[in-house]
Amino acid sequence: MIDEISIPSSPSKTIPSSGTSSGKSGALILIGIIVAFVLIAVIIAVSTSHDKDDEVSILEEDLVESSEYYSDYDNSYSATHVVTDEDTGRERFQEKLRELSGIADIPVIYSDGERYIWRIYTTPYGKYEKSLMVYDTKTDREETININKTDFPDDEMEISAITENDGAISIIMMEYRNSNGWIEGTHVWTINCSTRRWRCVAEAVAGAEFVNGGRAVEISEAEILNPDEPTAFQEYDITKYTVNL
Repeated sequence: MIDEISIPSSPSKTIPSSGTSSGKSGALILIGIIVAFVLIAVIIAVSTSHDKDDEVSILEEDLVESSEYYSDYDNSYSATHVVTDEDTGRERFQEKLRELSGIADIPVIYSDGERYIWRIYTTPYGKYEKSLMVYDTKTDREETININKTDFPDDEMEISAITENDGAISIIMMEYRNSNGWIEGTHVWTINCSTRRWRCVAEAVAGAEFVNGGRAVEISEAEILNPDEPTAFQEYDITKYTVNL
């Protein structure tokens, strides 16, 4: 009897395949979009980096050119070529020395053999101007140094003699005076070409003259013996001494 009883079987459940396929496709599309965005970001970053490198490179080139053009110059002068190579500097110095030594009315007084050339203007009448000119072969510039060490303006004094010894230039200068003022109108000064410092050798004396081949100066000092007499009748006591330069 038990065998004759029929038991109905439960129907099996199936999951539609269309839902699973749709989910996988959506995920793949999302991943593709993300990868595309990442690639675009990387390309933009690399391009920006190259642009910055090019910009920095151009800026560095400009800075190099600027430093070469303006290096080692005072603002009061226009920049020119700067000699950095030692051999080139010596050749440039010798070339400029030959060139400047050939100018008759601007004689070379001193040159240090490396960089500086000292000169002075002279007039057609053989008179010296009131300034020294210092030419710098490294910077191709010229500096002017006033040599009037008297209390008088330039047009009231003159340079009577100039000499050089061991890199020092000595100058005898005289004031224009009336009456008997000549007894205290002469001054002797020396400038050191390396330090550009002045030294007073004699001031307000009656006269001065270079001796011993320009390596010394003979100084004359005058004392009026009868100052109450008219100038034409005055008498003087002259004392001379020598100063090595």
